[in-house]
Amino acid sequence: MRWNRTIWDEMLRMQEEIDRMMEGFFGEPGLDEKRAPAIGYSGESGAPALANFAKPLTDIVEDEKSIKASIDLPGVDRKDIEINVTDNNVEVKVEKKAEKKQEDKKKGVYRMERRYAGFYRCFGLPEYADTSKMQAEYKNGVLELDIPKKPEAARKARKIAVK
Repeated sequence: MRWNRTIWDEMLRMQEEIDRMMEGFFGEPGLDEKRAPAIGYSGESGAPALANFAKPLTDIVEDEKSIKASIDLPGVDRKDIEINVTDNNVEVKVEKKAEKKQEDKKKGVYRMERRYAGFYRCFGLPEYADTSKMQAEYKNGVLELDIPKKPEAARKARKIAVK
């Protein structure tokens, strides 16, 4: 069987490769300077300290009354979840505090693949999202955000007179 590769297949492959490289370099593709200060900086270079933050899986669904986001945050205590709303962005940050344990010196660590400081996710909202009435509930490892929409009258376009 022969597979005919198109230019679009190659462009998609290149985009995925660039995303992987950017994620490896910055920790999260598309990170801009406005979001980075909330995360913190590491070292003298001033680079965002995202390398130890995992990007949680997120579903965002909109219906006629609200916008709902479901964010997977397994193994997190409710008290460690920090939600910030700036302009029309929602930022969810969880910092896991590492517990120091005294263990038998004969035991050794051969491989650590789950080393991270927590979770970080930031996403934009439309102008008609009413963040002042936003509610959050954390249950069974999933953070549910419910963001109501502003009434239709508040969303209508207004004409501005030019002087």
